[in-house]
Amino acid sequence: MLTFVMFTSWQYTSEGQASILGIVFLLVFAAYLTIQAFASKIYNDRLASDVTVALYATFTFCCFLSPTFTRYLGPIRALTLGICGYAILVIGSILFFIYPNSNFTKTILIATGAVNGVGASLLWNSQGLLILQYSERGVNGGKIFGIFWVFFSISAICGGLVSFLIFRRENQNGENNKNMYALFAIFLGFIILGALFTRALVPPSLLSRTNRDVTVNAIQDEGEDRSRIEEGGETFKETLRKDIKRTLSMFRSKRLLNLSLLFFYTGFKQPYQIVTFGDRFFDSSSLGLEVMIFYFFDMIGGIVTGALLDGKFLRSDGEKTKNYRKVSIQCILLFLTLTFVGNYFAWLREAPCESLRQDASNCLVEVRFLERGSILPTMSYALWGFTDSVVQTFCYWVMGLYYDSNSEQARAVGFYTFIQSIGWTLGFLIIPESR
Repeated sequence: MLTFVMFTSWQYTSEGQASILGIVFLLVFAAYLTIQAFASKIYNDRLASDVTVALYATFTFCCFLSPTFTRYLGPIRALTLGICGYAILVIGSILFFIYPNSNFTKTILIATGAVNGVGASLLWNSQGLLILQYSERGVNGGKIFGIFWVFFSISAICGGLVSFLIFRRENQNGENNKNMYALFAIFLGFIILGALFTRALVPPSLLSRTNRDVTVNAIQDEGEDRSRIEEGGETFKETLRKDIKRTLSMFRSKRLLNLSLLFFYTGFKQPYQIVTFGDRFFDSSSLGLEVMIFYFFDMIGGIVTGALLDGKFLRSDGEKTKNYRKVSIQCILLFLTLTFVGNYFAWLREAPCESLRQDASNCLVEVRFLERGSILPTMSYALWGFTDSVVQTFCYWVMGLYYDSNSEQARAVGFYTFIQSIGWTLGFLIIPESR
């Protein structure tokens, strides 16, 4: 009984809800991030590229629509609906494994990727809105996002471990499709469990706040924005049209335009870092361990950056003080420095390939984890993982400072995911089919 009371009390705190939201993403993305990292090995280079482009094309388009749907349905319901898109992609993948040589199942798989993109737009807009609403403005935004990001990073570590074991067995026994059935059945179970776990989320207005003086325009209940639309006499189409215009107006916001290059980079870097680079230098089982390393340091970076942005490292006369400009500069410098070092290590590994343009096959060999040739790529993965959380945490922290109302926050997150998705899409479009 006491344990239940303690859990209930913890559940109604910002930290508790950030943790529960993180667990939901852990379950869903333990599956998806692994599929994304191993797409070319699970399907084939061309089909993996087609599925990914379809996913991010629909995701990019729906970023303008998702803020309205998120507020109309309520972020928790929209989150649950968005998770269903990820389940559909896994089901489409299972059909592909049953009929791998059928053009029809390949088309179905690409279509499920597009449906996944629609669901992803709802999921990420809901996540962004909830995180910003769970945070107390200017107080603990970095900490709350950092808690969520720890669980999100653990999802990839779990997925990498499962894939390492599956692909290691495949390499030993020569089994392929049977292992894929087992792997994707596990993935589907994770995603369904994640959807069910959203029932533990509560509206931000019900949370126990540590600082009652902080102005938080929280969502009152699941149907607040829907009630406003109905009471105001507006049709959903009219509201949707207005919200799209307001989201487009974000392109005239100097605040967000100044951040747009960072938003774009968070998406553009991933195809090379997670997909291309690993495919070039690691076999399947070793790549699973490298993905674990990337997201382990991603997790550490989220904790460190959250503490930095919330002023945990700034003290004057024994009292915590904040200088937003100072911590912003520190965060950007940390990001730029570590990204440069990570890219330099990657260049040292890639450079010999550039000198063998006529016979690059002599260079593009797969190396195994802990072999001498994997040291520099592993260091690149670690640094890229750390800087990924630095820039992601910083972006959400800044949006939390700039915007207070849930409508503005939903549109800001929509703008962020739109620019980020453009980066993803362009990154995947320029990935060579043969790597």
